[in-house]
Amino acid sequence: MAKIDELQILKNIQEQNSWWATGKVDEDLVPAFKRSEFNRIHFIFFNELRRFPVLSGARRVGKSTLMFQMIDELLRSGVKPNQILFYTFDDFPNNEVNVQDVIRIYQKYVYSENSFYFFIDEAQKDKTWKATIKKLFDLNKQARVMISGSSSVEIENDSDESGSARFLTIKIPTLSFYDFCELNGNHVDIGDIDVFKIHKLPLETQTELFGKLSFLYKECMRYLKLGGFPEYAKSDQYSYVSKLIRDQVVTKAIRQDIPSSYPIRDIDALSNLYAYFCYHTSDIANIETIANALKIDRETCNQYINALEKANLIYISEQLDIGGKKVLKPRKKIYVSDYGIRCAVTRNNDVETNDTELGLAIETVSLKHTKDYFSSLDAELYSVGYSRGEGNKEIDIVVKEQNKDIQYIEAKYRNKSHIRDSDGIVIYGLKNTPGYVVTKEMEDFGLSKRGETSLYRIPAVAFFYLLGKAIK
Repeated sequence: MAKIDELQILKNIQEQNSWWATGKVDEDLVPAFKRSEFNRIHFIFFNELRRFPVLSGARRVGKSTLMFQMIDELLRSGVKPNQILFYTFDDFPNNEVNVQDVIRIYQKYVYSENSFYFFIDEAQKDKTWKATIKKLFDLNKQARVMISGSSSVEIENDSDESGSARFLTIKIPTLSFYDFCELNGNHVDIGDIDVFKIHKLPLETQTELFGKLSFLYKECMRYLKLGGFPEYAKSDQYSYVSKLIRDQVVTKAIRQDIPSSYPIRDIDALSNLYAYFCYHTSDIANIETIANALKIDRETCNQYINALEKANLIYISEQLDIGGKKVLKPRKKIYVSDYGIRCAVTRNNDVETNDTELGLAIETVSLKHTKDYFSSLDAELYSVGYSRGEGNKEIDIVVKEQNKDIQYIEAKYRNKSHIRDSDGIVIYGLKNTPGYVVTKEMEDFGLSKRGETSLYRIPAVAFFYLLGKAIK
């Protein structure tokens, strides 16, 4: 197909950058609520140690909104409107226009100086974007660029490959429970609290804290059923939201995004694999059994799991060493990346009255919040996984810092939060750090001594809220 006329491209660019005429971003594109990741993106985007942020996340998590909020911030700070360029590749097929065309036409007709800000949305639809932006980074020290795409698999692969000195990938997960509450106007004034040091606070302070957070219990149930997708957070139409998640998040990722970046031979097998993980969130993955059931080989199964993780549809919890003993044949636990996706795929949002479902939800969301929190601190410094020792003594969530155990967490909804002396979190307990037990009731909290170690019981609502707040 012949390339379209550059004046047609210019017209398209002008339509996408309405602030050149109005001086401001359309109100519908810049909600007042800013999710936690905005602060980190802002820091990186303007840092004198220049790197170009690459926003990687599942569909519908709000990557484009973050871009428009950053553009709004630039305009409010006094940057000239025509100094800011936004372009989404949704409008033309990738063989008709590319990033180089957009920059060339923009600098020819609109802004010829080097000090411009460029926001590229759906960048993966231009297969040449990385080479162009690498060259721009090297030759134009005044330009600032931000990249995102709904095909997060391809975006992340492209930014990692030979571009590490120029790009910095920022994971945009679904909303934390804290952000979900803030978006819905449920703010709790509690100051800054380190969630893993609550046990050191006076008992009356703990009681006051959990009392303040207790009204969020029903909101937490909504969060578990709806998931953390910003545009659905205010809805109470659970069945309709589930349909939208299936159609706009899951199906498009599996049928379009992943196959465009990986040599997927059997899309139906990939779809069935993901459905399996949705039904069996938090289970240890027996790769051989799963591969046989799907009629694919073990290597292909592992490739598909890697693709699902890159697409931000699952979290992988690696089996970590425990008690100083190395794991000879480590096995992965797989969690769905957002519990609202499980509800959508399984068509079951009976979280409040079904104890088994609630147990799966709490363990899955505990893992999500713990991973997101420690990744926000330093994804390379901290490891978050699980441990299984002799006699299958398991700890749901283990956090390591530079290979040293620093925190154990157990989600015990399914067993009514009862911890036995024979449980892994007690047997392998850390001497100076209590293991955290995530509980159901807001009144079920407190520190207790268990042999050589201790446990701290913390309500799930508080655990999720405080970890999300810490990320922000």
